[in-house]
Amino acid sequence: MNPLQLPWIELAIAITLVGSAFVSLLRDPNQAYRWGVSFTGGSFVCSLLAWLAFYVGDSPGAPPLFS
Repeated sequence: MNPLQLPWIELAIAITLVGSAFVSLLRDPNQAYRWGVSFTGGSFVCSLLAWLAFYVGDSPGAPPLFS
């Protein structure tokens, strides 16, 4: 299995939703900032991988080039 065939966009959205719920429970602003940046970075990496899969033509929802 090719790692670019994973659903990266869905993973980026899930990381953002879980991160926002987690960070909203933190009371210390510095700790919330660090966790927020971490979740944002993870979402950004997943988005970059989704773009790379689309650019290479290896995304899971892409139709085959030749039938």
